[in-house]
Amino acid sequence: MACSIRSAPPESRNFTYTTPSGGYIRWTMYQVNDLVTIAGQTTAVDVENVMYYNIPKVLVDCATVTAGNLADHAEGSVVYFDPTTNAITTVAGALAACGFVTLQPAADAVLCEIHLQGDLAI
Repeated sequence: MACSIRSAPPESRNFTYTTPSGGYIRWTMYQVNDLVTIAGQTTAVDVENVMYYNIPKVLVDCATVTAGNLADHAEGSVVYFDPTTNAITTVAGALAACGFVTLQPAADAVLCEIHLQGDLAI
């Protein structure tokens, strides 16, 4: 699943970045240095790509929400980016904080609406 930006583009920030090995897939989350971003297009290696961050409302992949961890996904809860799955989780560990839940998902959800701050890892 790719991300779905629900905020108008002017509300977000972006920069261009040369795609590293492996390339990027459009509307997928990636960590670029200390920023958690969303790729604006699918690109091969060594191609410039627009990377978006600080998006007030974006629907992203998340670790499966269950009845047992639903409270962890309450509005305002901090979320962390897991680069091994390109998804967010509410379990910190050594992961980069990247935003806040803006709308609590239902149990069994695999998507979550967040404010992708992006730069919380700095």
